[in-house]
Amino acid sequence: MWMKRITIIFGISMAAILALTTLLSAVAPNQPRVVPTAAPVATFPPPPAPESIVFAQRFLHPAGLYTLALPAGWAVDEAENTRAGLRTVLANEAAQSVIQVDVDRPPRSSDSGPLTLDVLDARYNDAWLGSSWREYRDWEESERRRSADDRLIIDFALQHGGQTFVARQQSWTDGEWIYAVRVVTPENATAALLQLLEGTADSLRPLKELADTPFLWNAWFDGERAHFIRYPQDWTLSDSAPGRPTSLSGGDASLRIESLEGQVADEAAAGASVSARHSGAEVLSVSALAQEGAEGFAVAWRGRNVDGDSHSGFDALLNGADGQLHVASLRFPGLTDLNTEEGAAAEPDLEMMMRSFRLLPDLAAELAG
Repeated sequence: MWMKRITIIFGISMAAILALTTLLSAVAPNQPRVVPTAAPVATFPPPPAPESIVFAQRFLHPAGLYTLALPAGWAVDEAENTRAGLRTVLANEAAQSVIQVDVDRPPRSSDSGPLTLDVLDARYNDAWLGSSWREYRDWEESERRRSADDRLIIDFALQHGGQTFVARQQSWTDGEWIYAVRVVTPENATAALLQLLEGTADSLRPLKELADTPFLWNAWFDGERAHFIRYPQDWTLSDSAPGRPTSLSGGDASLRIESLEGQVADEAAAGASVSARHSGAEVLSVSALAQEGAEGFAVAWRGRNVDGDSHSGFDALLNGADGQLHVASLRFPGLTDLNTEEGAAAEPDLEMMMRSFRLLPDLAAELAG
């Protein structure tokens, strides 16, 4: 019964609405039809001409393990290092373009063999790529191929903010590290994309002399004195003006790097140099130190602080081609000779850090342009 009553009421209501609609149409037959306003569509800026893109400045990654050339107009937006990889992101807001450079050292077992393009092909699967494009609304891989020079090329179409972007990633390996350069541009700038990709990839130069040191570590480089050293990420760098003495500290250990007049010709002179600079120092051992482009000596010593407590010391002395003596002087708690196998095993991070101290005048000239 209640269903029949609802049906009758509904029928009467619909008849009333129909009559009212007819009446309104008759009263105002010439009212203009309202058309919804179309949503604005963003437009891309004119693309840069490929020939206008120049690579004039070189950049040293904070980890100190590679350099690359920066295209004019693209600034460093991000530079980070993790245990497995090093990343640099360059951005040009006006051109709505991003360049991403990755250098990775994936963990490998002793029997896994060298890295190959097959390994890279498997590495860049949908899950990996999807995670890497998470800042874009939609992404699609449009093509994948291998070049004649053993590089993996992957093309993409991307959606972001109602606009369509294109991207290309070029990756390769030397058997130990993986290198990847990815460039994103608006869809109207494909010619500029190719110029940016080739220029950046060709400029990427790894510094593999210190390949056995942790990716997570940072580096300090003085372009005036050509001093270079890698140090743990939790250490603090201070007094680091170019050409001036530099201090680093971590925990209860401290390091000072400077250049002095004169050089040391032999072990006796190296020991005497340490004794003269550290009042009351007792030289424990001296060993020859040979780095690429510079030779010198490593001196282990023992001293006391102002409270009379004993501490260990270790100085790396390098005779530079500039006629200066370049010195990295370390102090740390305990009584350990880093020149011995036992001492190096007891303080592996300190020994590795001091072993990374070297002079890189070619790098200084490269960064100076």
